[in-house]
Amino acid sequence: TTGMVNGQREIFVVYTINNCKIKLKIDTGATCNLLSYNDYKCIGLTDKLLQKPYKNIIQLDKSNVPVVGSAMIPLVNKNNETKLLEFIVVNVECPPILGLQASIDLNLITYHINMICLMRNYVGSIPGTVSITLDSNAKPVAQPARRIPFGLIDDVKAELARMVTDGVIEPITKPTKLVHNIVIVRRKNNKIRLCLDPRELNKYIIRTRFQLPTFDEVKSRLKFFVVLDASNGFWMLNLDEASSELLTFITPFGRFAFKRMAYGVASAPQEFCRIFCQMFENVE
Repeated sequence: TTGMVNGQREIFVVYTINNCKIKLKIDTGATCNLLSYNDYKCIGLTDKLLQKPYKNIIQLDKSNVPVVGSAMIPLVNKNNETKLLEFIVVNVECPPILGLQASIDLNLITYHINMICLMRNYVGSIPGTVSITLDSNAKPVAQPARRIPFGLIDDVKAELARMVTDGVIEPITKPTKLVHNIVIVRRKNNKIRLCLDPRELNKYIIRTRFQLPTFDEVKSRLKFFVVLDASNGFWMLNLDEASSELLTFITPFGRFAFKRMAYGVASAPQEFCRIFCQMFENVE
């Protein structure tokens, strides 16, 4: 037999096993069902039913929970269907727990998937432009094109085409004093990122001096926190025409100029942080 018990921010279900009532806590964040060894003995189950432990139970603080074994216990759902559920028996005092999958199998909870796509698959753009300022003694250098490994040619061509489509770069044919090479970075997802190699340019860039707030400074005045990952964040910064020309690079497939801020430019991190701090400075 079963019965529901609603606690403050907690939900329990009462089952009768071997004529013993036991109150199980529904925990949709749990990946397994837990039962303390004392509760296991109280409901009249013997050690003969215990199988050798094969799972490690790790708490939020990364500590291990001592596992005695596992047992298959039959429970009946609302449709009077018997479900044989695995419980991990642990040698600590804890409330009996029904995990997510068991709660679904027993028809104790229902879940509704209502996904709203807030993000579209394109590179965002922040209004306005940023400039790259050079020292008056800057000496332009035009680099010769580097060879691209044969195994990366198709990936590089595809990434260049994507960057043109997204408005990050544009083909350029007019003569330019500055020409850079690219650096190919392999990501964890096996895709590539094309970064600029502006080492000569970086020697002459006058960087914006911007003091970033420390985490302690932010933490001291806020109560709620959210983590936002700006995908291809530097590419959200539009360059003015003169700065775009400074970021011309060469490939075996022609020359291109960055219309957005490129990875590798010395002033990019400060400009990015300065603009985003300005965007959120009035958020309370």
